[in-house]
Amino acid sequence: MTDKEIEFMSRVSAIMIEQMQKLNYSNVDVANMIGVNKSTVGDWIHKSTMIKSNLIKPLCNTLQITPDYLLGFTDDKKSTVSLQLLDAIMKHPEDYNSLSKILDINISDLLKDLK
Repeated sequence: MTDKEIEFMSRVSAIMIEQMQKLNYSNVDVANMIGVNKSTVGDWIHKSTMIKSNLIKPLCNTLQITPDYLLGFTDDKKSTVSLQLLDAIMKHPEDYNSLSKILDINISDLLKDLK
């Protein structure tokens, strides 16, 4: 295993542990949410196996983080918070007018390309 792979696996493990504790998720919870065996999640946490690329996005969605954060492209959690806000906004279109006034932008126009 290369140093880069070990570094990546260590980062994934640390972030998974942090986020799972924050969200009060067990290995079983995460496994069920992304459709893998609970031992697979345990292997990622214990750095026994590397996560497959097709599971990065589902894992990030489950842990409410961005792939950029997981992959170490940024340590800035602002992008994670931004995604959480975007998700909340999209789930509550009845609040667009209020949010548009607060943020001084037109939420509907901003989101029309994302739907």
